[in-house]
Amino acid sequence: MRNGIHVSTARDIDEQGMEHVCRRAVDKGMERADTLYASIDIDILNRTFDPGTGQAVGISGILPVQLMEATRVLREYPVGAIDMVEVAPCWDPTGRTASMAASFLIEFLHNRLFEDV
Repeated sequence: MRNGIHVSTARDIDEQGMEHVCRRAVDKGMERADTLYASIDIDILNRTFDPGTGQAVGISGILPVQLMEATRVLREYPVGAIDMVEVAPCWDPTGRTASMAASFLIEFLHNRLFEDV
């Protein structure tokens, strides 16, 4: 950690697990907050899975299942707002990227959408 900023890498996620890395980051962010603003950048995924994004990280990106795990961790916290960035459907004629982005947001919102069902 330098200047109060901590960066977790794909290697950290591989070695420590997504749940641990995500909880550590969110717990740190919640130290001085009552609610969390979560911004999920789709280009964290391995380029194979998200062709419809502006700046993909390439082969060192995480897998969709890992991002889904982070999404499930996030929904346990008091998130006041959430967004999904870097989704560019016009660059993905398959619709894969937009579909995954929607899946992550629906997974996050699942308990709120279907609480009474």
